[in-house]
Amino acid sequence: MKNKAWIACLLGIFLILSACGTKEASTAKKDTNSADVSKEKTAKSEETATAEEEKSPKELFTGMYNDLVSNITDDQLSLESKTSDFIAAHMDWFPAKNPAEIKAVKKNTDNSISTKHLNKNIAPYNGKLVTFQGNVVSIEEVNDDNGDVALSYIHLMDDDMQSHVFIYKKGTDILEDDTIRFWGVPVGPWSFENVSGGSTNNIFYIASHVEKL
Repeated sequence: MKNKAWIACLLGIFLILSACGTKEASTAKKDTNSADVSKEKTAKSEETATAEEEKSPKELFTGMYNDLVSNITDDQLSLESKTSDFIAAHMDWFPAKNPAEIKAVKKNTDNSISTKHLNKNIAPYNGKLVTFQGNVVSIEEVNDDNGDVALSYIHLMDDDMQSHVFIYKKGTDILEDDTIRFWGVPVGPWSFENVSGGSTNNIFYIASHVEKL
């Protein structure tokens, strides 16, 4: 995964539901131009902090996911309003952390939605829970400032050779080549460069729950 430090910073926003402030470096220069630049940077920093403070926990939560998706996909994807609204309404499902939440996720998943539906037109399925299984092609983890696993990034291939990529706000015991099933919301189609020099087309998701089979 690219830019892990940047992603870890975003996860800090998630953990404390507040802005990740930027500390301005002090300068020894006392000339007028330096003072003006410093004032401008301070004003912008204060404006950003104020704007973040005014956001609700739900806005911070979905904003964190939106920034993660945009960064990982090089701005190819962002959260559609229905998907963002669904995540905001079910913050405890992203990820599901206990048996009751996991049961609720599975109960509210539309098992009839296939990759054929998503490849044809993903728009009707924004804000809907889907589920797929396959073999893990690769998995990466990002740690938070405490050294704990804060995010998993998983690429799997299903039996129809459809590629799926998802982020999961949790650590797992999953390894490459494991067979897994995940539940989550689709974000959109995405492509990335593979090791052979071509492009891999896939669907990107935000996962609620993952199980090793």
